[in-house]
Amino acid sequence: MGGYYTNTGGIYDPVTDTWTTMSTSNSPSTRYLHSSVWTGTDLIIWGGYPLGGPLGEGKSYNLATDTWAVSPVQRLSESIFTFHSTTWTGEK
Repeated sequence: MGGYYTNTGGIYDPVTDTWTTMSTSNSPSTRYLHSSVWTGTDLIIWGGYPLGGPLGEGKSYNLATDTWAVSPVQRLSESIFTFHSTTWTGEK
């Protein structure tokens, strides 16, 4: 699979109909075939493929602070995740 991958993102505000650029400081590596889930306060991204091979790591993004941190999933497993799905249970 080829293409151009980035580690950037945007935040949409439907009230003002505007986009704001997310911080890329400490953001996840570029990837595809990853999973993500919104917790209500954080966006958690993990697994997938970078341009070199499968990943078993992830990050969480906090909208209020515009910061990235190691994902709670990272602490649970070092397994490699690809072609997977996500479900949010309401707990980290």
